[in-house]
Amino acid sequence: MPKVDNLSKEELLARYKELDAKYNQSIKEFEHLKRQLEINEIVLSTQKKMVEDALTEIHKLSITDPLTKLYNRRFFNDIFNKELHTAIRESAYITLIIFDIDFFKLYNDSYGHQKGDDALMAVAQCLRKNLRRPSDYAFRLGGEEFGILIYNQNEEESFILCEKIRVAINDLKIEHELNSASKYLSASFGLMCVKPTKNTTLKEFYKKTDEALYLSKREGKNKTTIASTKKGEKCVNQHLP
Repeated sequence: MPKVDNLSKEELLARYKELDAKYNQSIKEFEHLKRQLEINEIVLSTQKKMVEDALTEIHKLSITDPLTKLYNRRFFNDIFNKELHTAIRESAYITLIIFDIDFFKLYNDSYGHQKGDDALMAVAQCLRKNLRRPSDYAFRLGGEEFGILIYNQNEEESFILCEKIRVAINDLKIEHELNSASKYLSASFGLMCVKPTKNTTLKEFYKKTDEALYLSKREGKNKTTIASTKKGEKCVNQHLP
């Protein structure tokens, strides 16, 4: 590189133009790289969001019943144990309701499986309309069996809500000629409400609620039965419609 002192004015000007061109080229290359980096960051952010959305959707599908769009039994097992531990810690009430659609097999045989699916979806929509608190959960436990989990409402409040849902299912006025409990589609309910202790288990809770449901079905269907909360007590208190 020649010394500046030895360059003529014309050579200095030429050298300046050369350096200025290289500088401007470097600026352009820098701006290009900067834009490319910004684009890459946008692409990565978009891809990350797409992956997160996909994972969220996969999780949602894994805990949702495909027909009714209610939570499925897998999620019921998970959330019940979590809510149970929370209720124990906070000394709060927890209510489990299990119900079956009355004579649903006869309904399917008489009206067809498509009508049966329509009826299940109508019942699911009925649950969504009546369970408005974020702490209330509705599940399709299998076939025509549904479940409801209610947090921090006492027995009387839970029973009133349960009866409201039972009546709302009747009020759908879905014709069911072979239902001896009603001329419309109806359901039988079992309910258990307690302030759980560390000894309370999902298995025992479910068993006693299911026993209450069984009594509702045995005693004529289309009614709610409340399970006894006394330790070792198998009898239930029945509430007629």
